[in-house]
Amino acid sequence: MPSSTSASCCEALGAYYDGKAVGKFGRVGTFSFYFSHHLTTLEGGITVTDDFELAELMRILRAHGWVREVKDRDRWLKKYPDIDPRFLFVNVGYNLRPMELSGAMGLVQLPKLKQFVDVRRQNSAWFRRELAQYGDFFDFQEEQPKGHHSWFGFPIRVKAKAGFTVTELTKALNAQSVETRPIIAGNIARQPALKLYEHRVVGDMKHSNAVMDGAFSFGNHQDVDSGARQYVAEQVRSFLRSRSLV
Repeated sequence: MPSSTSASCCEALGAYYDGKAVGKFGRVGTFSFYFSHHLTTLEGGITVTDDFELAELMRILRAHGWVREVKDRDRWLKKYPDIDPRFLFVNVGYNLRPMELSGAMGLVQLPKLKQFVDVRRQNSAWFRRELAQYGDFFDFQEEQPKGHHSWFGFPIRVKAKAGFTVTELTKALNAQSVETRPIIAGNIARQPALKLYEHRVVGDMKHSNAVMDGAFSFGNHQDVDSGARQYVAEQVRSFLRSRSLV
């Protein structure tokens, strides 16, 4: 990966490729701590980098564009001695500082990350074994060689000739309190927001479209226990029985 690349690891905390943690490929890695993710601070996230100058810039952008929280304040104070250093703005910034409560929540969970990922991996392996008998209807995500998946959710793609649509299945699951979600944005080239930016689309995007139109995931939180796993699998079976498919 080019050194100028920013690696978005929003839902891949705790994953590895070839022994290297995701987020360490490229110049900067980003992680989300939204309430549904591997670790939660309710909102917000974190960026990581080995580049001191980039880290300083992010500290500036995080807090209004001022220099109160940079590591090397002296260079800015020497450059602008006529401005009160408490309100020295050197960039256009945001107000993205985490609250103490959010930080405390994150720090408590951080040492448990490996344990959380281990449970998620156990859950996903169980779902894969349990639902393998329905391979005529579904495609399942597989862990790739050299990969160490942290399994944010358990994704499934409904095959084109399954005899039902992903919408029909997810509506049935949701009605039985099995919450589902699409695979993030799917084909982002089809999202209205992209029209706001100059871009180009290469190829027919058939794989992205297949995911957007036919795939979903259900939760794989570390608090999902054996009873919850059994319940989810039974609801999938119940749906297939209702269609006289099993």
